[in-house]
Amino acid sequence: MFLTPNFFNNYLRERGLGNQIYAAMKNDDYSDVVMAALSVLEESGSLPTIEKENKCEKRSDKYREEGNIAFKVGNVYRALEFYNRALMYAPKTSRAIKLAYSNRSAILFKMEQFSKCLIDIETCCKLGCPTDIESKLIKRKNKATKRSKTENITASLLTSYFKDYFKFDVKSNTSIPCASSDIEVIKESIFKVVAAKDIKVGTPLVLEDSFVSCNNEENIPFSCHYCHKMSLNLIPCEGCCLVLFCSEECKEICLKEYHSIECQIMEVIQSIAFSPMAKLMIKGTLKFCPNVWVMEKSNFIFALHWC
Repeated sequence: MFLTPNFFNNYLRERGLGNQIYAAMKNDDYSDVVMAALSVLEESGSLPTIEKENKCEKRSDKYREEGNIAFKVGNVYRALEFYNRALMYAPKTSRAIKLAYSNRSAILFKMEQFSKCLIDIETCCKLGCPTDIESKLIKRKNKATKRSKTENITASLLTSYFKDYFKFDVKSNTSIPCASSDIEVIKESIFKVVAAKDIKVGTPLVLEDSFVSCNNEENIPFSCHYCHKMSLNLIPCEGCCLVLFCSEECKEICLKEYHSIECQIMEVIQSIAFSPMAKLMIKGTLKFCPNVWVMEKSNFIFALHWC
């Protein structure tokens, strides 16, 4: 835990270290301030430490058991959350991860999400289905296969509808590439965005991908860490215990853009980033300036705390 402000100031004064901090503050490069404060806190033994959570089969089994309890009382969404958390903590190729996929397939069958159920069954089988649950899984697979045909038709119709509904098929604005030519920017005393012509109600005017984004805390067990799409077939990050992805594609893109670094300090981010804005700032830094990781890991973690 950090020193209190008064204690920190007294500590600096008693040891004549105040000048070191204040001199650094005069520099436009704020990293000097961070590193100066780091040296002081290291010397005082006040640098915070946060242990990284490693994959743990026992922890995964505990979540899975809680999911089983929720399933028995009919709370399918609570059970789904626990099974997803079981996946997050399960070591790769462990028995725990196979059981988590198997149990989640049972929930999806109960929810009549038969095609999604089959995906989890297939994943479990690819990992090497435990022999003691194999016959049960085969029976579930056969039942889900028979009942998935009508569901697939419905799903394809819904997908087609939403794809057309959110389509941004308009002429691009020459000044604002992500915007429609139906609007224009004019400069008076301030910049204004105005209609360039009569616009029909419901017409999409701007569509732009965000640079970074983050999930609300309550959505973490139900949505993709990268695209934030809600999914019933989420897959875990292999490095940390706090992230799920909707697909291998999203996982690969996220790892490439920032999660390969973020993954190593997720516990730090969770402990200090109390608001979505704070998480966005950290993600944005990692994505835009990946070279900050050139610093020693402990120094970078401290910088996050300090900021």
